[in-house]
Amino acid sequence: MSNKSNLQNRREALKRMGLAVAGIAAAPVVTKLTGTDEFFSFSAFAGPKTKYKGKAGFKGVTLSGRITFSGTVPKPIMKDITADFDVAGKAPRVWEALNVGTGNGVKDLVVFIEEAKTGKKFSGKETILDHKGAVMIPRVDVIELAKVSGGKMMVYNNDPVLHQVRAVNEKGKQIKNLALPTKGMKLPFKTKKPGTLECTCDPHPWERSFRLAAQNPYYAITSEDGSFEIYDLADGTYTLKVWGEGIKEASGKVVKQITVAGGAVTANLELTKADLTDALQKNA
Repeated sequence: MSNKSNLQNRREALKRMGLAVAGIAAAPVVTKLTGTDEFFSFSAFAGPKTKYKGKAGFKGVTLSGRITFSGTVPKPIMKDITADFDVAGKAPRVWEALNVGTGNGVKDLVVFIEEAKTGKKFSGKETILDHKGAVMIPRVDVIELAKVSGGKMMVYNNDPVLHQVRAVNEKGKQIKNLALPTKGMKLPFKTKKPGTLECTCDPHPWERSFRLAAQNPYYAITSEDGSFEIYDLADGTYTLKVWGEGIKEASGKVVKQITVAGGAVTANLELTKADLTDALQKNA
């Protein structure tokens, strides 16, 4: 059988599975979360969809802070490798539901202002989801719902194995199902609604990453020491929100009212065991 026929057969098989391959639209599939996964908090406080207007050259207030964890850091959640050992290896992977780093700072938390309607322009950054060594990179990122970026993310495969990316929103609805069977492939991903997306890979159940779709440019991802900075906020009163994979939705510490009125504003946050998801609390 020719290489062309082999490729066509493979594409047809992937189509029957409901996957999107190099421009072939995936069959619409809707799934619901089972509620059995206690390792992460799904809510991103999506809130009502609002219109945002950015102004060129806008200068405002810098909001900075640091998020730390106090107490015994939970034991890492480990996931076994079950396939493609030549790419992924055989050692269990750490599932970084709570990434405590330098000085007990918590890394990879998304800090954002929900209700800002005017201010600086979006950054126009390119959001990506890559696969290297059967790991989704980066673990956490933000998709800008701006005209310039169009809520777009590029999905890459840099491994010589099939990766299948499923994206599920905070309501439990599957909104995208992409297959990248060969190394070097890339496919576009688009979303129009604010909120959280959990991305997983069917052939590799240890792979997971999260994307938050933001309707304004006032967000930051905490660094290794838990610090963050959000630049050029207009004066006003805002709701500062924090999303973390291992922070429970009901935690009262993840929502904070702040008032911005010139100069600089600082907002620090200390998390404890009580703020974590049930599974992480059991590991603490």
